[in-house]
Amino acid sequence: MARPNRTARRRRVKKSRRRSRSASKARPDFDAILGRLCDAMAIISTATRSMAAFEQIEGCLHEPGVNLGEELITLEHGVRALRAAYDEIDVAIRAVSP
Repeated sequence: MARPNRTARRRRVKKSRRRSRSASKARPDFDAILGRLCDAMAIISTATRSMAAFEQIEGCLHEPGVNLGEELITLEHGVRALRAAYDEIDVAIRAVSP
């Protein structure tokens, strides 16, 4: 029986290592990222509409007795979600750029 050549075996090992490294780099899921961006925009849009409706009912948002706590919290949450989605898109684009 002939033994396999050691250099041929090394080449096969190096090729398999190269494949596994490139296979481990998963491409970003742009559909999921854009879905999170859409969710963030919906949150901001909802909070903005709520504040606009409140202004129409009450007349002015700047009066001392006006309480916009929940609307502002929702708006802040939406802005944080929008920033996170933007950062995620930025990282994903850099990951696929040559």
